[in-house]
Amino acid sequence: MSPPIRIVSPELTVPILDAPRLKPVDVSSGLESVAGGLEDLTRAHKITEVNDALIGFTDAFRDLDANVRAAPWDQKQHTFAEGADSIRRQFLNPVTGKLQRQALEPEFDRTVGIYRAHTAHDAFRAEAAHNIAAAGIATGKIAAQVAIARSPQEREMLVDQATGLNDRLAIGGFINEDQRQQANLQFLNQADVASVQAALDDPNRDPSALARTLTQRKQYFHLDPEQVSNFAQLARNEAIRRDSVGKAVSSVADIAAASDAAIAAKAAVQSRLTTGRPLDDTGQNAIKGLPPEQQSEYQAAADSAGQIFGKVGDMRTLPPEKIAAALDALKPLGAGIHQQAQDLANGIMADRVRDPARAMRDAIPSVANAWAAYEANNTPENLQAAAKLSQAAQTALGIPPDQRGLLPNDLAESEARTILNAAPANQLTALRDLKARYGAYVPSVLQQIDPFISPQLREAAGQPSDLVGDLVWRRHEQRCTRIGRI
Repeated sequence: MSPPIRIVSPELTVPILDAPRLKPVDVSSGLESVAGGLEDLTRAHKITEVNDALIGFTDAFRDLDANVRAAPWDQKQHTFAEGADSIRRQFLNPVTGKLQRQALEPEFDRTVGIYRAHTAHDAFRAEAAHNIAAAGIATGKIAAQVAIARSPQEREMLVDQATGLNDRLAIGGFINEDQRQQANLQFLNQADVASVQAALDDPNRDPSALARTLTQRKQYFHLDPEQVSNFAQLARNEAIRRDSVGKAVSSVADIAAASDAAIAAKAAVQSRLTTGRPLDDTGQNAIKGLPPEQQSEYQAAADSAGQIFGKVGDMRTLPPEKIAAALDALKPLGAGIHQQAQDLANGIMADRVRDPARAMRDAIPSVANAWAAYEANNTPENLQAAAKLSQAAQTALGIPPDQRGLLPNDLAESEARTILNAAPANQLTALRDLKARYGAYVPSVLQQIDPFISPQLREAAGQPSDLVGDLVWRRHEQRCTRIGRI
């Protein structure tokens, strides 16, 4: 079905609306705002780029400075130059904007200048340390050569050579004038020390005359007073050593009692090795009892022993490193002589391990005299003086602390036996008496006799007071008595 038809009247009129006219829109200000925002964004990006580059190369120069410090003295400048070029390529070259480059380059150049100056200073200090150390080593070697100079002219030339090294250090600015003079004085002191030591080791030099030269200050003018005193005492000790003959090898009574030509021959060879002298007439007469086939063998051993002593002196008085040097010095004399010296050295080192205090007494006259003085007069003062010299000798001859012995083994056993032979009630008192006699050397002597002392006696002696110690030891005796009754 069709919709109804609607009829509109022809008189119908459409009203006219009275609306205002639309005004034109001005968009220019918005475009300017957008342009300004883009410009701000670009500026921020450039600032960020500059800041990133600035932070980057600043941190990189800090790392480079650490690398320069670690570099050898002669590579510091090269390390810095390469590193600075690398930092430029990494952080500055990628920045292409003109304004950014203008902002970064002055700061980069300023940073390079600061670190370059620091590198130059570090390199100079390192070079100075290197040159000073090298000069010290060189002058030390020259000082050793001065000690064996054959003429005053040769000595003067060596001294000039050493002082010239110090002069060059001063000219290079590595040391100042005071340091140069101090270095020269130190060298002259080293040269005098080496010369005196060489004189002491020279079997052809008279140690008594050397002692007089030192004390009268006729030579070796650059030694200080303490060095003069010490070397003079060493020279006097060396004179005593050379003039004395060890008990084991020189006692005519021992040889006569032995009535054995072989023992006398062995003692004669030992005497040549340790004193450079043969036995007296009685000893030589005893050696005549050797069979003819052994006479030539003995004579060869005695002659080579004399050569050994003439070349290196008494090896019993040398520390291990000097014994090794002496053996090297004897190699040119032939394999037989070197082997005889090697056997002697092996025996010396074995004696020091087996009984270090006895080895010192046998080899060092001052130690032997101190023990003889104690045996003649058993005072605590004489005992401690002998112990002190024995310890000092062991230190000087390079015996390790854990291998030293305060007493010769036989004396240590005698001290322990005195305690053990006492009645049980008196053993603690005997141990206390021992401690009183040894004074500061108590720890050393207790360590040496420790294997012979019972744990209970050690415990009682170690109490904080004598009364407590007595109580501990009395309880131990009572327990032993009860066990004995059972």
